[in-house]
Amino acid sequence: MRRSGLMSFVSLRVDGKPVRAGIRPDEVMLANHPVEGLSARHRKQGMIARLIDHGPTVLCLIDTPEERLMADITPAAVRELGLKEGSTVWCFFKACAVHA
Repeated sequence: MRRSGLMSFVSLRVDGKPVRAGIRPDEVMLANHPVEGLSARHRKQGMIARLIDHGPTVLCLIDTPEERLMADITPAAVRELGLKEGSTVWCFFKACAVHA
């Protein structure tokens, strides 16, 4: 489910240069441990600050050392990953999902 207008702003390195870019919550994937072998080129470790139930999805607010990210995931994913406020997560998103 795409949330119109919501966007996190993240600090990334693109072609070795630092950039600030936007990423929509529906473009962020979460894992409860580091994952290798993904086509998603960007990853950030963080801690879940808040889980907000929105019916078909849960909006996760994730604090990283640099910024706060948002991720939209299903309630089933929250249960299966055992996510709760204070959980450590790894956020992944593809380069094509980044909005300069």
